Amino acid sequence: MTLNRYLLHSQLPQPIRFKDVNTNLDLLQDFLDKYTPLTNKFTIDDDHVGRGVVCAFLDEGLEGVMVYAKKDKIKEFMTLQGFKCTLQESNLKPLIQCQK
Repeated sequence: MTLNRYLLHSQLPQPIRFKDVNTNLDLLQDFLDKYTPLTNKFTIDDDHVGRGVVCAFLDEGLEGVMVYAKKDKIKEFMTLQGFKCTLQESNLKPLIQCQK
């Protein structure tokens, strides 16, 4: 994608539901309270539009929660909760891993 096409795309009007969305991280706090006792491995990613996802890796599978915040804001929030977060480069895209 050329820079001009990116700029045109980024200047498109955003849907109202994303423009004024509440970025309260209470939903993430509830998720961390529930799954931190069960695992110490979490990942953070986002869609580059303002929605982030946090996944907890459990023995029996994977659980996740979506919040309206970018991954840097989620990382900052989890760091304040006592998690150590590091950037992991992958073949597809960078991913943030957090452990407590």
